[in-house]
Order: sequence, then C-alpha cells, then structure tokens
Amino acid sequence: MSENVNFKKKETLSENEKSEIMSIYSLCNTFDDYDYYFCIEDDCVSYYLCYEGNSMIGIVSMIPYDEDFCLYGLIHPKFRRRHIMTNLLNFITDDLKNCTIHHSKMPESKFCHFVIPTVRAHIPDRKQITNETISIPTHIHSLLSNTGFTFSHHEYLMEYNFSSPILNNDLSNNNGLLEVEFDEDENEFQFWLSDTYIGGCNIMPFYDENYVTFYNFEIISEFRSKGYGRAGFISILNELRNKNFNKLILHVSGENIIAHSLYASCGLKVNSSFSVYKRNIAS
Repeated sequence: MSENVNFKKKETLSENEKSEIMSIYSLCNTFDDYDYYFCIEDDCVSYYLCYEGNSMIGIVSMIPYDEDFCLYGLIHPKFRRRHIMTNLLNFITDDLKNCTIHHSKMPESKFCHFVIPTVRAHIPDRKQITNETISIPTHIHSLLSNTGFTFSHHEYLMEYNFSSPILNNDLSNNNGLLEVEFDEDENEFQFWLSDTYIGGCNIMPFYDENYVTFYNFEIISEFRSKGYGRAGFISILNELRNKNFNKLILHVSGENIIAHSLYASCGLKVNSSFSVYKRNIAS
C-alpha cells in the first residue's frame, strides 16, 4: 500500500465528502456485478474515509444494528488489490477496541457508554441473485478471514410493493379474534387476543424515499403455528398501504426459514441478498 494513502474518522460529513462517497458508490455499482448497499445515514455512528493524497478512494460506514454495529464499505475500482480494505478494516477495529459511543449515537439508551463487542460486515451477493445461487467471492472471504472476521450467515432483502392486490385476511379462528393496535408515538403494532398480548413489531418509516421497514416482529411462543403471525402481518401490510408508502423493505436471515416462508406467503419477494461476517472486537 502506498505511503500516500491515509485514513480519517469522521462523525459528520461535509457536502463535498457526501458527494465523493456517492460518486464512488455509483461507480462501484456500475463497475461490479454486485448489489451494493450504501447510503449516508443520519444515525451512522462513524465514517472511516480513505484517501490517496487529496482524493477519496474508499469509505466504510458503521451503523447500529440490534446490539452489533454493521460495516458497509467500498473501494474505488482503480485502487483495489492493494490491501487498502484490509488496512482500513484493521484501522477501524483497532479504533473500536478503545471506543465508547455517546448516548446520542446509540440505537437504545441502555447501550450508553457500551464498548462495542461485535461488528458485522455485510457482503453483497451477485446481482439478480436468487436464494439458490448465493455465493461469496473468494477474495472477499480471504480478506475478511485475514482480518479476524468469520462467516455468520446469509440474509435476504425482501420487498413488498403496495400496488399489489390487497390481501384477504381473516383475523379469527377457533382460538379467538386477533386484534391489531398501532401506537403512533412508538411506531409499534401490537397483537392482542382479548386482553392478552401475543406479539407485534415496530416500524421505521423513510418518508423521503417513500418506503417503510420493520423490526422485532414476534409472536410469543405459545401462540405460534396458529395463523396469528400471518394474520397480523397481513393486517400490518394493509394498514401501511393506507399510509401511502410505495413499498415495504425488510431483512430476514437465511437461517430463519419460518420467517422467510411467512413473508413469502404474504407476497414479499427476494430483491437481493448478502452474506454476514462477524468479528468480536474484544478478542
């Protein structure tokens, strides 16, 4: 790697830096046969920028995800095969070993001043991927393995277009009538049988891009396999349709076959997929 290459950590980005990042992102999506995901997030914890001289040649963003933090990275095509990403990942993980995160940057307040235990690297799969043809590029696997990451699992990005026909939904069965409530303040759906809470989920709207995602979808174990999950999910779709979103986007682990089947039965389609690698920063 050239001595002229250097790394910078930023908490906020200038407009010029944002423009440079999106230029590299667009170039990589055109140059490569992978479905890259990269956007400039308001709740991103840190950005790690790579420069050769005064020119940005690479970027990794760190974004909170559950109790872990996800790394999304890109290197300009002309500067690859020079161990730049390897050195950038080592720079990041060395920085994180002694890093504490301010309360305002954390997804939940209980993680205030929490030393990051694990980071996840999301590796895109090839464009037009299907769940039968997931592959991990050999050179990327080697790069991550050499920097302390190990393969965890595959994930799918699934989408539902609200222009699709409305799904019929019968909320009742022999076990009672399912009631679905929505808390506007918390962006939370709750599922009830009479006075008994049986599950729910939270949603996260992205009004600028006119889509919505959700997380923490659950049905309490004793109420599973009774049709309540599908009934509740369809109710959520129909409710969100009335809020004029264009689509719903969600991630589901390839290991979670039940959830994947549930979403597919409600009309969601696999749009793309990626592979997840993890590294314990404390080790």
